[in-house]
Amino acid sequence: MSDAPVVAMYELVNYLLHDFGKRDDISDLLEELDPLAPEKVKLDEVQDLVRRDYEEVQWFVAPIVGSPFSALVGEEVVPVFVVRYGGREYDFRSMGLGELSAHLLMWILSYSKGSDSQAFLLDEPEAFLPAPSRVDFLAHLLETCINGGKPLVVASHSLEVIQPALDADAAIMLSPQSSEVQFIGPSDTLKDRVAGLYGQTREVEWVVLLEDEAAYVLIQEITRKADPKLWQACRFLWCSGYGDLEAIWAHLPRPEQKVDGVPSFAFVADGDKVEDVKKAITKNDKKTRQKNRWPLFCLPGDPDALMKACAKDQVPYLAEQVAQSSEAVSGFLESIEGREAHNWLDAFVEFARRPRQEVMGILARAYVRNTDMSELREFLSSLK
Repeated sequence: MSDAPVVAMYELVNYLLHDFGKRDDISDLLEELDPLAPEKVKLDEVQDLVRRDYEEVQWFVAPIVGSPFSALVGEEVVPVFVVRYGGREYDFRSMGLGELSAHLLMWILSYSKGSDSQAFLLDEPEAFLPAPSRVDFLAHLLETCINGGKPLVVASHSLEVIQPALDADAAIMLSPQSSEVQFIGPSDTLKDRVAGLYGQTREVEWVVLLEDEAAYVLIQEITRKADPKLWQACRFLWCSGYGDLEAIWAHLPRPEQKVDGVPSFAFVADGDKVEDVKKAITKNDKKTRQKNRWPLFCLPGDPDALMKACAKDQVPYLAEQVAQSSEAVSGFLESIEGREAHNWLDAFVEFARRPRQEVMGILARAYVRNTDMSELREFLSSLK
């Protein structure tokens, strides 16, 4: 891999803005060039990273002798990006660093796909991206590899990239505290795990109904981590409480034989509803004498309580995710320690200053990180 091309974002962005971008003939170049075909433009990926719904995106390539991109894409060309947003058209020269780097990275991955060069070495490719976009960027890199794209090696100091990669068994971590190398993966389940983590899905096999939003978020994180194949095959829906959940379960018959193309159903109550679930099953047996029913079982505990219980053990992780110091998070957790779990969650959402479901996701991942994998898999066995 010693001759693998290096994608150095600082140098490439600097070249576009301060060398190529200072030319006075760019407008003339654009008049002579045809935009790349729409299928060559990674529109969804760029919009995902930039977090903008563009009205129009056009990518061009200009032939330039001595282009620093030739080692990456195999041609003496330089990319030119033109977009329309909010009724205004502008090109790469007017883009912010994060926006420009998103277009540039995705163009490199798209335009070099058919070249014969070896793996890319990406040196801090997320450098100019805002923190929330870095996890999305990692997702697109991994999906590129899985879908038959060019092998990629990423060097990064960003925890927003490193931690999800470690969680996906897709990384080697070099510890600065010692000369030892912590080797994480690649595992045999890498392809399935990454597909599960980042949205590639299979045909729906299970529709899983939950009590509420907190349960909906928690069970997804449990399933995604403990059984990515199962996660890909599930669709999760939440009801407006246990009463609705039980009513749907009681009135949804299960066919005697599996019907091809029709998913199975599972109903998951919160962990504090164990007795209610037992009563519901007993009542159903007496009323219908039907033993063949869809599974109805409980989470390992009340979702809010599970998230609250793991928080103190996951302070560094929570601090990183909500962009606060560990001291600030630890101090705040101490101040709300005695609150009822639901009220505790409300307080933490307000403290994090993020959308509620995003904070729930952070806390759910903290719970998964804090729980033995065998416990998570034993819980999921109820589905199988």
